[in-house]
Amino acid sequence: MAAVSSGQTAAPIAPATLPEPTTLSEIFHLDRATGALTGLEVVKEKTLHVGKQEEFYIEGAASPVAFTPAEQTFVIRLVSWNRDGSDLTLDQVQKAISINRLVVKNVRPLIVAAKPARLISTTDIAFDAQPYGQPTRGLDPKNPNLVARSYRLTPHLILPPGEYKILSLANARHSFQEWAFGLVQP
Repeated sequence: MAAVSSGQTAAPIAPATLPEPTTLSEIFHLDRATGALTGLEVVKEKTLHVGKQEEFYIEGAASPVAFTPAEQTFVIRLVSWNRDGSDLTLDQVQKAISINRLVVKNVRPLIVAAKPARLISTTDIAFDAQPYGQPTRGLDPKNPNLVARSYRLTPHLILPPGEYKILSLANARHSFQEWAFGLVQP
């Protein structure tokens, strides 16, 4: 059963009063009414070979993490990968993260029985990234001089109910992390 937060909408709380993620490079859902941060479903995409083409999918028909379309605000804390240790620009943040809609259908990898999966679309969803909280040094034990900052991510348009994936370039070594969530009718 998916966890669904209340359908209430509230005015955003000032960023200074909201908690920031304590984990680097992990995306959280921000409940604007309470300021609570909730982790999203951690996922790993798989490859389905269809003839000479490849499709990418995530197992399962729906994410166990779901909320209403009015509550589509996310927060991530990133460590700067700039050589001079400076804060990331908003352009760098937007290039390091993508949001995609997932299409639910049965897939048949190799010769196993068909099972529900969420196929990944190739269309990125536009979003705004805004600084959230204060820049902090010392959160990366390997590079304590680097700046870490949280960013609030908000899609430009209210997304319709469905399944979605967020991909983040987690660090300068180009390792990716992926999360999924569902949007449900209030």
